[in-house]
Amino acid sequence: MIKTNIVRARLHLLFIPALFFNLISCEKEVSKNNSQSSHHAGLNCMECHNSGEHKFNTAGTVFDTSKVTPLANAIIKLYSEPIEGGKLLETIEVDAYGNFYSPHRINYSKTVYPTVISPSGHKSNMVTGTTSGACNSCHGVTEQPIWIQ
Repeated sequence: MIKTNIVRARLHLLFIPALFFNLISCEKEVSKNNSQSSHHAGLNCMECHNSGEHKFNTAGTVFDTSKVTPLANAIIKLYSEPIEGGKLLETIEVDAYGNFYSPHRINYSKTVYPTVISPSGHKSNMVTGTTSGACNSCHGVTEQPIWIQ
């Protein structure tokens, strides 16, 4: 009886960290290269992902030079100053569908300057900066889509 209780206690100790890790990772879902868990490339992600456990603070879609075909596996870097200047605020990988998203808090009340890096290493900097993490609310609507070679 005592031996059985010790075994059960040890098993519970193994499952508690796994449960804790799963709770943390669900709340902090960030896009990753090659991931296929996103949807609706080109639409404003923030129209749905604006509250709850799937709330994003930064999200959008990257396209290739056609500005129609999403570009997989690029990188988004957010800086506090233009042209990769100042502090690097966050690095977000673009998934297999061209989408990027992160719930991490970035202070967009101060202008943020994104840089897009293609899988081949080409870079494109948003020199005017942005005060919103809802990238597709402008790009693809009133501005050209985010695109890179």
